[in-house]
Parts: sequence; structure tokens; C-alpha cells
Amino acid sequence: MYFACRIPPQSTNLTEKTLLPTSFREAYGQYKYLIEEEVSDLPSKFQNIVEQYLLCKDLETHAEAYCIVCGIGLDLYNYIGSQLITILSEYGNVLEATRLFYRLHDPDAFAWGAFISGYTSNGQENLAINLYYQMIQTNVEPNSHIFRVVLKACANALALLDGWEIHSHIIFSDRDSNIFVCSALLDMYMKCHRLEDARGVFEDMPEHDSVTWSTLLAGYASQDLGHEVLDLFCQMKKGGISPTPVTFISVLKACSSISSLEEGQITHSSLIEHGYEDNIYLGNSLIDMYSKCGLFEHAQIVFNRLHVRDVGSWNAMIGSCALHGRLDEGIYLFEKMQDEGVKPMIITYVNVLKAIADGAALDVGRTVHSSAIMDGIESDVFVGSMLVHVYVHCGSLEEAYAIFNNIPSPNAVTWGTIICGYAEHGLGTEALLLSKKMQENGVEIDQGLLVAVLKASESSSCLTQGQSFHALAVEWDMQHDELVGNALISMYATCGNLDDAINLFNKRPHRSTMAWNALISGLASQSPDYVHGREALTAFWQMIQVVQPNEITYMSILKVCSNLCALNQGNMIHAHLIEGGLRWELKVGNALIAMYLKCGNLEYASCVANTLPSWDIVTFNTVIEGFGRSGLVKQALHLFDEMLRNNIEPNDSTFISILSACSHDGLVEKGHEFFELMKLHGIGPKIDHYDLMVDLIGRAGYLNEAEDFLETMPLTTDFVGWMAMLTHCNRLVNVDIGRRSFSVLVKMDPSNASSYVLMSNLYADAGMLEDAEKLDNIRKSTNGAIKKPGKAFIEIGNKVHEFSVGCRGQDLSGPVYAKLQELRSQLKQNGYKPHINMAQGRSSKEEESMLWEHCEKIAIAFGLINTAEGSTLRVSKNLRVCSDCHDATKAISKVEKREIFIVDTYRVHHFVGGQCSCQDCY
Repeated sequence: MYFACRIPPQSTNLTEKTLLPTSFREAYGQYKYLIEEEVSDLPSKFQNIVEQYLLCKDLETHAEAYCIVCGIGLDLYNYIGSQLITILSEYGNVLEATRLFYRLHDPDAFAWGAFISGYTSNGQENLAINLYYQMIQTNVEPNSHIFRVVLKACANALALLDGWEIHSHIIFSDRDSNIFVCSALLDMYMKCHRLEDARGVFEDMPEHDSVTWSTLLAGYASQDLGHEVLDLFCQMKKGGISPTPVTFISVLKACSSISSLEEGQITHSSLIEHGYEDNIYLGNSLIDMYSKCGLFEHAQIVFNRLHVRDVGSWNAMIGSCALHGRLDEGIYLFEKMQDEGVKPMIITYVNVLKAIADGAALDVGRTVHSSAIMDGIESDVFVGSMLVHVYVHCGSLEEAYAIFNNIPSPNAVTWGTIICGYAEHGLGTEALLLSKKMQENGVEIDQGLLVAVLKASESSSCLTQGQSFHALAVEWDMQHDELVGNALISMYATCGNLDDAINLFNKRPHRSTMAWNALISGLASQSPDYVHGREALTAFWQMIQVVQPNEITYMSILKVCSNLCALNQGNMIHAHLIEGGLRWELKVGNALIAMYLKCGNLEYASCVANTLPSWDIVTFNTVIEGFGRSGLVKQALHLFDEMLRNNIEPNDSTFISILSACSHDGLVEKGHEFFELMKLHGIGPKIDHYDLMVDLIGRAGYLNEAEDFLETMPLTTDFVGWMAMLTHCNRLVNVDIGRRSFSVLVKMDPSNASSYVLMSNLYADAGMLEDAEKLDNIRKSTNGAIKKPGKAFIEIGNKVHEFSVGCRGQDLSGPVYAKLQELRSQLKQNGYKPHINMAQGRSSKEEESMLWEHCEKIAIAFGLINTAEGSTLRVSKNLRVCSDCHDATKAISKVEKREIFIVDTYRVHHFVGGQCSCQDCY
């Protein structure tokens, strides 16, 4: 006996819950006892109690019931068999479920539904669809449940053709009005990207409820059709349908995709009104929305107010930190979630590693790497790919390659990351070898990867490497692909090979806007030397005759105008883009502001800025940088405060602009305050910030402190920081620290002539002429240590003229040099003294003559004789203006009664009446 007492005769109904035995085996014992008592209708009564046990969620009970039911043959009953199939499928045992199904004598629709559902829920959608067709052949008519399950399989497998056929079956069976079936049809068409078919199903429905509306909205949201989602949501509310949490999730996703903060805040208020404020999934969506709309602090508030946080909440907040460059906060959250017993998911690691890569925090990356090893996911392709990205971005290619080799089956993204990493660091041969190895491993290089490696070659200015990948593109017959072709044009132009860039461009059968953009942006990217700025302008005016420019075109060409200080051309382009309807595109508006500020036209910059419908972080950064470069430091600091008042969170670039402004004005204490403030905003200082601090401290005359700062900074020092150090040693004639700085610079880059020139000038200023001459000779004899030629540009009318040191090109004639001699004489009479100690080994007369052949002086003389008296001159230079030209231009502005702007690589100098806006702080 399986139980201790007999069931009272009056209680033979085994389905009464009060008499339910304590175990299935005890129930089976009762069943055997009642057979002996000849109780009528026992099989159906026992079937009822079996059903109750199968509905429970206990694994042990299920296992016990399964063994006994199969032993006595009750599994052959369709209803019980179907329940057993469902249970087996839930435990992932599809094979046993299949065996059980084919034991059924005559499976009905309920059994087929359980069978098809099992395959669908276990990710075997194609087999589930095949089972549906087998069922049709057995003349079993599908019910609504079967249609829903098989449509889900079609949706997950993106099996559109099968979905269309099943839709016809639904219409034939007259179930196309069933709201649940229609919802499944909507979902299937949405996932197969058939918006018109989905909308047709929706419109044909006799009625719509919150489920169908939510399904429709979710479909549009999944395809990032944010504006359409918001329009549909308005229609839904007008129809009197109350939104559910699922509805709000789709609406918030739409707001995120189009960065619509206003709609997002309205939706936030609405879901609170509907009583969903504590819904954890909506909380996670709100974090994501506020983050992508630029309000990190609001995302943080939502996260902190969540009463319960799941792993999705932590992922959303850590992702927000990654998006906003808040590395320290992201790492803190990553550690805290584990302290609270929440295990990181793969997406958690991906988010935190993205933040680490953006912050170039190598040591932190190694720590998280160790955590991934302990969690056993180091070799996961997504985590592994991000680890490779971290090490590549931090310059540790050896560690990146070690991780790469540890991934069992790297995908195209992983291969692309390591290949681009080698290419970006100028290791073209290794990148090519990896590309070929990738093919040998059966991973095809597609157009996207080829474009990426060409961009990497472009960013490292490695022409030979780019040419090798060009040959690879020809070998794989990809050179005619539009994206690859455009990348090749951009690569050649960026690397300075203008002839090949134009040749490829001219061979294009169809020169689209993208092709023109590739050429113009490639020419514009030569901004450090402004080598091809005039060619870029020529290309732009040719382009507008044949195709319509877009915002990328305008952003590229306005950058050229900024670099060349070509205000007239900038004005014309401004007028043209207004005609093209792009006037108030924010990115273009920001580019316009930058152009006007760099050209010294604060009035026009202010006009554009004030007419923008809204300012983003780029707008604030652009104006702060422009004010700082123009010497308007107080205004820059005030704008930073206003940005914070408007809840715009500063980023890396903001602090670069504000530290640069402090450096221009010698605000050492203020600079230190901002440097510390970065950490309060969760931004880890990068090398650019440290370099600016060195410049700030050194410019204020604290050379020992600046040197200590360089030597104790946590990041590896770079060439820029030590060059700033040597520049200020030169200005303050500190030979000892200058020598130490020069020694470091030569070790970093022995072929860079700038350090030799600065140190030679320092020796000369200190009266150490023999050392200066000796070093100058070393520079000339050092292989590759060629002094970068200075170039100046001036716009007369609508034409930009270029001048080099000592040039006597076609733009120059007797009148230009006559004007230079005239200025030389006038300035001497007004007390100007040339800085003849800047050249060595020559007579004073020769030195002075060479100073008057500096490119900016030639450009000014050319402008004076080719413009009306009293008009403003604007000159651009590819290097920092020298002290002699600076003093000479001050004197020229007074003698000639002209306003003169010289825009160099460091700041905007506005000369008027013998004074400069920089107050001689350059």
C-alpha cells in the first residue's frame, strides 16, 4: 500500500482539492485501491488528478508523474500527452517530447499545438514550421493557438514566405478577426520588416485593443521609426485606448531613437498618471531615454528611485555611463551590482568595457578583464571583441592579440577590430596578414570591413598601407562598390595623394553626393597644413552644379573656410545652405558658428547661435572654444556656468575648451579648479587635458611645477606635453629645463624638426650661439628632421591666396616686395625692433631680411596693396605665429590703420591700433 489509511467511501471524487494526495505516487496507490473497490468511471477521474499534478511547477513531481503515467498508458490520451509534451519542452527535452508525440494514436489540434510550440520555444523555428505543414497534411484543422505559435516561429526565423502562406490559411479558416491571431500576424510582419503588410492587418481588424496597438508600436519602434511611433501613439490615445506598460516601453524607445527629450518627459509624466511609476521595465526604459537624450543626471535620478533593480536596470545605467564618458561612475556601478548579488551579464561587460575603451583606462580594463575570466566569459565572442577593442584603443596590441587568439570562433566584428587596430597603429603588413588569415578561416571580408581598414589607414596617414588594401579590394573585386570606392578616394586625399584621389573620383561612373563628400572631406582633413584647402573649395563649387550637397558636405567645407580664414567664401556657403533648406540643422549650425568664430566675426557667430532652436553640448563646446581662442575668457567661463544651469552635462571636449581658455588668460588656479571638477562630473582626465595643464602652468612661468606635473601624471606622457614645456622654456629662456625637455622629445621622435628649432632658438636667445648653430647643423644632418614649412593664406575677394616663407610665386610681384620694404622702413621709424636672434650664423642684415620673408608678413603686404584702405585683413597660418611677426603686425595695424586678424593653430589674434587681443600671451 502507498498510503496509510483508506479513503472514506463517501469521498470517491479524486478531483476535490481537499482530498488531493500528498504525492503522485500516493495518488497512484489510491487509483489501484479504487480499482479493487470497482469504483465506476475511474480512468477519467484519475485523468483529472493527473492534470492537476502536471500543472504544478515542481521538477520532482513532474518526473514521478511522467514515469507512472507512461507506465500505465495514460500518455496515449491526447490531453495528458499534450501536457507532458509541453512539460518536456519547457525543460528543453524536445527529443523526448517528439517520441511521446509520435506515440499518440490520433493527435488532435491540442496535441499538435503543444508539439509545434515546443519546437518554437526551443529555438527550432524552421522545424516548427515544417511540423505545421505536416499537420495540415493529416487534415487536422489548426486552431487559433496553433496559428499564433507558428506565426511566432515565422517571426523569429524571418520566414516571410511561410508567413504569407499561413496568413492565407488564417483567412481561409475565418480566424483573421481573432485579436490574438491578428496580434501574432502584426508581430510577424513587423519582424520581417513588412510595415505595409502589418499596417494592412491592423487596419482590417474589426477592433483594436491595447494589445494590438502595443504590438504595432513595438514593431515601428524596433525599426527606429520614432516619429511614426509617436504619431501612432497619439492616434491610440484619441481612440480612447489606455496604454499599457508595453506601450510606454515602445514610446520611450521611440523618444530615445530620435532624441526627443520633450516627448520623453511628457511620456514620463503620462506613465506616472497611469500608476506605472514603480514598473521596473519602464524604469529601465526611462534611464535609457534620458541617457540618449543627453540628460545623464535625470537617468541617474530614475535609477536611484527604483525600489527594485534587476540586471536590466544596472545594464541601462552602466550603458548610460559609457555613453556619457562617465568611466569612474560606470566602474563603481559595475562593482556595486556585484556587491548586491547581481551577476553581470554579457551586455554588462560590453557596456563597461566600452566606457573603459573610450576613457583609454588600460589598468581598469585589465581589472575588468580579470573579472570576466572569473565569470568564465572571457572567450565569449562579444566580451572578447570588446576586450580586444579596449586593448587596441589603449595601444596594447600584444594583449589585444592574446585575447583575440583566446576566442574560439571570432566573428567578422572581432576580426575587424584587431585588423583595424593594427592598421590604426601603422602596422599595415600585420593588418594585411590578418586579413588573409581571416579569409583562410572562412570569415569573408565584406565591404564594411574593407571600408573600416581603409579608414584606419586614413587615420594613421599610412599611404603604403592604404595602397595595399586597395590592391586587396581589386583582388576581391570590391573596388567598384560605392562605399569602398568612396573610402578609397577619402583615404588617398587624406594621405596627401591628391592625384590618385582625383583619378579614382573621375573614374566613378556615377558621382553621387557621397563620392563628392569623400573627396571634399579628404581634402579638408589636411587641416594641420591646410595643404589642399583651396582644392576643396574648388571641388565644392563644382559639386553644387551637378548634385545637391548634404549636411556632411557643408560641415566639411565650412571646416576648410575656418582653417583658411576664408570669411567671404564662408558667407557664400552660408547663403547657399540657406537656399538648400539646411540652415537650422544643428550640426551645420555648429559648423557655421565655429567658422565665424575662427574668422574673428563674433557678430555673425552670435547671430547664428541665437537663431538656433536649441543648443546641444557641441554648440556650447564650440562657442566656449571660440571665445577662448579670441581672448574672451570671461565670456567662456560664464557660458560654462550657463551650460550647467541648463542641465547640459559637460564632456571631455568641454574641459579641453575651458582649460584652453584658462591657459590663454593665464588663469592657473581656475584651471586647477576645472581639472578637479572633471572628476566630480565622472570624467577621467585624458592626455589632452594633462597637456593643457602643462601649457597652463608653464605659460604662467611655473616651469619646475610644469615639469613635475609631466613626470608624475598617471598617463604616459606624449610629444605635445613636452613640446609645450620646451616652448615655455624658450619664451622664458630657461636652458636647463629646456635641455631636459629637448632630450625627452628627441627620444620620442628624433625626426621631428620642431623640437630642434625650438631648442636652437632657446640657445640663441640665451646667447649660446655656438650651441644653437651646432644643433641647427645636427637637425639638417638628421635623416628626416626637416623643418615644417610655414604657410599663410589670405582671401582677397572670393579667391584664397597661399604664401610660403621667402616665396616669389605668381601671386607676388615687385609691388609686394616694395610694400614690404616700405613697411620695414615705416616700422623702424615707429620703434619696431626685429628679433634678429631668431636666426643663427648670419649677419644682422641677413637675419633681418629673412624675417621680412616670413609668410604672414608677405600675406599682409599682399592684402594691403590689393584691398581698399581701412578694410579688414584676415590671414591664416598653419603654424604658431612667431614673436617677430606678432610684434611687426601690431605695428602694421597702427601705421596702416587697419584691423588685422591672424588665425594660427593656437588662437585668434586681433590686431588694432598697435595692440593685440592676446595681450602678448601667445
